[in-house]
Amino acid sequence: MTDPSRTKQELIEENALLKQKNKELEQSELERKRVEEALRASEAFSRSLIRYVHEAVVILSWEGIILFANEAAAKLVDIALPEEMSGRNMVEFLHPDSLMKAVEDLESVKAGIEGFPSEYRLSTTKGRQVWVESIGGRIIFRGKESNLVCLHDITERKYAEAALQESEEKYRLFAENMADVITVLDMNLHFTYVSPSIIRLRGVTVEEAMKETLDQVMTPESLNIALAAYEEEMKMEASGKADPDRIRILELEEYRKDGSTIWVETSLSYLRDEDNKPVGMLSTTRNIADRKQAEEALRESEERYRRLFELSNDAIFLIDIRTGQYLDANYAAEKLTGRSVDELKLLTTNDVTPKESADRLAILRSSNETMDFCEIEYLRPDGTTRTVLAGSVPLSENIFYGVAYDITERKRAE
Repeated sequence: MTDPSRTKQELIEENALLKQKNKELEQSELERKRVEEALRASEAFSRSLIRYVHEAVVILSWEGIILFANEAAAKLVDIALPEEMSGRNMVEFLHPDSLMKAVEDLESVKAGIEGFPSEYRLSTTKGRQVWVESIGGRIIFRGKESNLVCLHDITERKYAEAALQESEEKYRLFAENMADVITVLDMNLHFTYVSPSIIRLRGVTVEEAMKETLDQVMTPESLNIALAAYEEEMKMEASGKADPDRIRILELEEYRKDGSTIWVETSLSYLRDEDNKPVGMLSTTRNIADRKQAEEALRESEERYRRLFELSNDAIFLIDIRTGQYLDANYAAEKLTGRSVDELKLLTTNDVTPKESADRLAILRSSNETMDFCEIEYLRPDGTTRTVLAGSVPLSENIFYGVAYDITERKRAE
């Protein structure tokens, strides 16, 4: 019963307070539901993203047990299916040299030190040695705190670093032991001095090198480069404005005694008389064959990866998320759609797909999330259609990467 001693004003204030508390409880319940829904969406997005990401991702217990691994992780250690990794201890894949470091890093992450890179050597099921760069952090997985680890394959980089270190060490030893070839030429381009290291570079003795002419030392292309540089230098000298201490560096191809050629880097400077007039040229020549090979290998590598995109049997598209406009495509995409890349760049997904397929792509663009493979139809200019399995992953806020597998013939057979 209501206390008769309480005033009407006190009852009004108490009623207002109760209403306020009820409102706060309702808002709290709505906020809880909103957070739960956002968490579910986030977890779904994370699972999808991890599935399609090219980097290896594993989730470990604090004992090192693999709780989850994606396809890239399985491929990294030569296992067919990622599910086969679950339940195994990561120790199985660690090279003995990396075991202690991995244990120490796991303890650091457990203690709250996260996001630091570490390098480990792995041993795959096929006996391959793979170097990886790892970054780990704590997450809640299946209700328990675990360690999320992203692994990036750096095997090629490690080999390149080892090769570079070996190369640098070699050049250091060469320099300390007169590895560079020192030559002096008069202004008529005849040799007046050649250092003994010439035999290591070109396989000829000092006596043989002193008798050689430049056309016997260099390939025709390099000789033309050297003579053109010499003519240019003489014009600069004649102008009276050239820096007397300048150095000219040329990359030239020279003959070895066995008929093979070698790339060298030659630094040219001038010997001068009392009047500061040039009376000879001093050159320092070093072997750059390894560097030239590395540059060529890099060029070939860039070309190879560029052609992987162009020559892939699967149609590959880059599409603007906001507008659906095609930004780029490969040759397989041209064959699939019946349109050139230039033509595709003038179109959107709505222009080349029926409404149902266009609606699916519109949902993808609006959600900006990783999309599982689904069937899409493409309308070709000749009136025919092609059915594909299409999947995509957002590359940035405004662009997503799509891959399409043509299944038209399979659908017809079905």
